[in-house]
Amino acid sequence: MMQTKFIIQMTTPARPDLEYFYAGQVWGSTVFELKKSKAKRYDFLEEADRDARTLAAVSKPDTFKVITVRCRT
Repeated sequence: MMQTKFIIQMTTPARPDLEYFYAGQVWGSTVFELKKSKAKRYDFLEEADRDARTLAAVSKPDTFKVITVRCRT
């Protein structure tokens, strides 16, 4: 059965051709991955939106958006 999850995607003005995906916090540092499969998955849109807004407040020039993915359960 497939389930809808949410992930955070980031693009930077310096490299608009690359898409980064938020993977979470490790030792107090924010980690971004180039692979969508390593991104942190959220069950609820509100959680993903809250984290995307927090990341956007810290990093002004970067663009963050929440996208949906289909995952197996």
